[in-house]
Amino acid sequence: MVRAGQTPPEQFVAVVRPASFTTSKSKNLMQTHIVKMKEEMPMEVELQENNNTNSTKALYSHRSSPTSRGRYHGLYVFPLQSKIPNIFKKAGTYNFSFSIGSSITCQKKVLVVPSSKVGRWRLSSNMESIILPVGCSMKPYHIACFDEQGNRLRFTSVPSLEIKLKARPDFEAVIDKFEASLMPNGILKVKDMLVETGGLDKIRPHYKATLEIRSKDKPISVLAVFKPGPLKSAVEKNPQALENLLPDCTVKNFILEIFDGYNNHAPEGANVLIRLDGYRIQDSMGLNRKVNSGGCIDLSGILKVTAGYGKSVSLSVMFHNETLFRKESLVEKRELILLEELPGNCVAGSNLANLIFRVIDSNGSTDTNIHHDENSGSLHTMSIESDSRSSEDGISYAFVHGYCNVPSLSLPETVGEFSFKVFHSRCPELHMSLKIHLTPAQTFERDETRSIIPHPTMFLTPQTQISSATALVVAPTQQDPSSQIRVLPMTALSLAGSSQTGMMDMVEFTETIQEKLNSYNACVVEVNERVKCLEAEHEQANQELSALQASLGPLVGAFPECLSTKTSLMKKIEDKHHDTAAAVFCSLYRTDPNPQSFVMSRKGVFGLVALLGSVSSTSLSRVLSEYLGEDTMLALVCKSSRFVPNSPEHVRLQSEVDELGRSLTSRFHVLYLDAVRTWKYGLVKDDPQTRLAMVDPRLPNGKPVPGFLGFAVNMIFLAPQDLSIKSYSGHGLRESLFYSLLGNLQVYETQKHVEAALPHVNGCGAVSLDGFIVKENGYFIYSGSSKTEIHFPITVKAHEEEKLIKWEAAKEKVAMASKKLEKERCMLRKAEKRMKSANERYGNATEPFLENLLLDQE
Repeated sequence: MVRAGQTPPEQFVAVVRPASFTTSKSKNLMQTHIVKMKEEMPMEVELQENNNTNSTKALYSHRSSPTSRGRYHGLYVFPLQSKIPNIFKKAGTYNFSFSIGSSITCQKKVLVVPSSKVGRWRLSSNMESIILPVGCSMKPYHIACFDEQGNRLRFTSVPSLEIKLKARPDFEAVIDKFEASLMPNGILKVKDMLVETGGLDKIRPHYKATLEIRSKDKPISVLAVFKPGPLKSAVEKNPQALENLLPDCTVKNFILEIFDGYNNHAPEGANVLIRLDGYRIQDSMGLNRKVNSGGCIDLSGILKVTAGYGKSVSLSVMFHNETLFRKESLVEKRELILLEELPGNCVAGSNLANLIFRVIDSNGSTDTNIHHDENSGSLHTMSIESDSRSSEDGISYAFVHGYCNVPSLSLPETVGEFSFKVFHSRCPELHMSLKIHLTPAQTFERDETRSIIPHPTMFLTPQTQISSATALVVAPTQQDPSSQIRVLPMTALSLAGSSQTGMMDMVEFTETIQEKLNSYNACVVEVNERVKCLEAEHEQANQELSALQASLGPLVGAFPECLSTKTSLMKKIEDKHHDTAAAVFCSLYRTDPNPQSFVMSRKGVFGLVALLGSVSSTSLSRVLSEYLGEDTMLALVCKSSRFVPNSPEHVRLQSEVDELGRSLTSRFHVLYLDAVRTWKYGLVKDDPQTRLAMVDPRLPNGKPVPGFLGFAVNMIFLAPQDLSIKSYSGHGLRESLFYSLLGNLQVYETQKHVEAALPHVNGCGAVSLDGFIVKENGYFIYSGSSKTEIHFPITVKAHEEEKLIKWEAAKEKVAMASKKLEKERCMLRKAEKRMKSANERYGNATEPFLENLLLDQE
C-alpha cells in the first residue's frame, strides 16, 4: 500500500522461476533459481478505482527482452519512474500483469490510498455554476473533500463554515442563514441557504458572482448566477409625468422602475401586465410588457390619454395577480363658454350672427392650445346640433387659439323656445346647451282710416330704390342685435283727389311687392353668410391640400391630377363612367375584393388595363395614358377568348352584374391574353419584375442615345399578385398584355431628346415626359394642356402610401367645398336677380301713381 502522490520505483525486475522453485525466507537472488528465456515478456498496468463500478483502466504497457546484470542472467527489467512518474496519483488498486506466452503468468497488486494532505473542497455534482434566487431557500448542495491529487477524502466531522458571495471589489454579501450536516458517505451537505441582498444592481445585467464556502484555509469557490426575487413594487422615475394631462396628449417621460422585495431592479425580460383606464399604449407590444435592460418599463412617447377633459384615468402594473403600482390621475378640466349672452328674444326665421365661444381652464384663462391644425394632427373643431340641425350636416367650425367663431346661425321659423347644443367634435365633454325664445315676425296693423300703424319697435330708415316717404324698414339695433331686416309699406298721409278703391288696390299691391322684397333681402343676407363660411372652409381645405402636397415632394411632379391610388382611380371610374363595363368591374371589385366573385377568379377577368400596372411618376402616367387612349385604358383583360357574349363565363358575369342592379348593355373593349402578340426573346435574368431583355438604342459610336430613359413596357411596375397572372401559353402580363399595347415604345426625358433621336426610333414610336408623342405611322402629337381622366396609378413606397391617401382625402374635401360653394353662389345670384326684378316692378308700379297723386294735389 502506498499513499497517492508517492514516487514510484525507478524500475521493476522480473524473472522466471523453475517449476521446482519454492519460496524461501532468504532475500538473496541465486542464478540457479532463474530460468534463462529467449522470449520477450510484456508488462501491463491497470487501475481499478475505488468505486462501485469495478471498472478497470489500462495505464501502461511495456515489453522487455531478457538481459544480464553482473553475474545474473535472464532478468527482465521494466522502467517505471522514467516512463510514468505520476502513476500513483489516483487512489485505487493497480494491477501489474507479467506473462510469457499463455502458460507463464504473474500478477501483482499495489493499493494506493488517498493522501493525508487535504487539497481542496468542491461540489460533488461537478456543477460549473449554481442559480441563487434572492429571498428563496436554495436546494441542498453537497460538498466533497479531496486530497492534493484529487482523490476524495471523507469528512469526519462538520466543519465551521463561512459563506460569502463576491463580485467586483465593491460587492460582497455574507450568507449566514444555512444548515450543514454530514452524510453517511462522508459528504458535507449544506441546505436551506438563503440569500438576502439588495445590491444586485452592482452586478447587472449578468448577475454573476463567486460563491465562496470556506473553513479556515480550505475554501470552495463556484460561479453563482443571481436571480432577483419575485417582483414586489414599481416606482415612477418622474412623479410629475402623469400630471397636467390633456385629452389625446402623449406622456413624454414616463418610466417605471420595477423592484423585487429587496430593492433589486427586476431582471431584463421579466413580464408584467399593464392595466389602463383612460389611456392607450400606441405600439404593437400591447399590455404585456417586458422589463428592459435597465430594470424599467418605459412608456415614454407611447402612452396616450384617451379620456376627456375632467375625467379620471388610472394605470396599474400587475405581477402574478399582485399590484406592483397603481396611480390615479385627473385629466385637466376645461369648459366651453359663450363670450356674450344670447338675446332674450329673436324673430323666428332670423339669423344669429358672430357667436364667439372660447375654452377656459379651471382658472378662467383661455386655453390657447385648443387650436385646429391638421398638418400637425391637432384637430379641434366645434359642431352644432338641434332638432332642426344635425351635427352630421358636415359643417364644423375651427378653434383658433381657444376661440371659435360661428359667423351665422339660422334660426327656425317656428315660434317658441329653440334649444341647440354646441360641442367639441372630439371632446364631447366640452359642450354648451343654449336656449332662445323665438317670436313671430313683426307686422303692421291698419286702423279704420286704412293708414298703416307700425309696431312700436319699428322706425324709419332710408332704403335703396324705395322712397322713405312710402316705406318703413325694421333694421338691427344695439339693443336687439338679432332683429331681422324687414321692408314694410306705408301710404301717404293724404291721398286727395284719388278714389278710395284705387288707393286700396295700390296699397295691397305694394304690400305684396314689399313682402317679396323683404323675403328676398333676408334670403340674400342668409346666403351671403353661408357663402362667407364656405369660402373660409374652402380656403382652409386648400391650405391643407397644399401642405399635404408639399409633404409628398417630388412624388406629385408636374401633373398632380395624375397622382392617385388604385382605390381612388376605381372610384373615379365608377363616378365618371357609370354605365360602362369598367365601372361594373370596379363595383364588383370593391364589393367583393377577395372573391367567390367570378370576375376576381383567375378563370375570368383579371382587371382593367389601367389597374394592372403602375408607373414611377405623374409625367410618365400622363403620357402613357394619352398614348394608349381612354378606351384602351378602360379595356377588360381576360385570359381566354372564351369570354364572349352568350358564353357560360359571360352569363355568369352578367348574373353578378344583375345582382348589383347594373347593366352591361353598352359597348366595351376586351383584350384576351391568349390572342395578343407576345415577346419571345427572353427576360432579364434574376429580375423580380420579369422585365423584357430588350436592347437599348445606341449612337453609331456605341454611346447611349441622350435622354433615353427606357422602354415603356419595362417601365410598368407590376404588383406581386399581378406578376403571377399567366396566359395559357405561360406568358406573364408584361410579355403579353403590355408588350402587345406598348411594343418597343421608347421613353425620353424631353421633346428635344425625342426629335434628336428620331433616326433611332422604330417600331411603336417614342414619347417624352413633357408630353410629346411620336407614333409608329409618323403621326406626331405635341404636348399641350390636355388632362387625361384615366391614367396609371403611381408606384409608392409603404411610408408614402399613407401620405398619398391623406392627400387624396384632402383633394376630395376641396372638391366638395368647391361644389357646395358654387351651389350657394348660384342661389345668391338667383336671389339677387329676384330682388332686382321685384324692385323694378315696385318702381314701375308706384312711379305713375305718385306722379298722378302730385298732379291731383297741384
